[in-house]
Amino acid sequence: MTFSNPLSPIYDSFEVARECFKVARRTIDSQIAELIHRTPFVGATPQAAASAIDGAAAPETTFAVLTAVIDQIRAAHIPEVEEAVD
Repeated sequence: MTFSNPLSPIYDSFEVARECFKVARRTIDSQIAELIHRTPFVGATPQAAASAIDGAAAPETTFAVLTAVIDQIRAAHIPEVEEAVD
């Protein structure tokens, strides 16, 4: 019997998002206007944009989102365990 790992696609998405934060930060640092022309970073100072990116990529934000996802998976796939009443 094989079991699929429901966290695998979530972890893969997390890795992609983490790399995207790095690319966004490098784009802001290099001031390539053509790459940010339809984003919330238009008109923002490089410091404000970097702060927004760093805040979104902060470990505590990542852990909060991951915890919420794990809770949803657990609720969907692990039945409630009823405590035995003595």
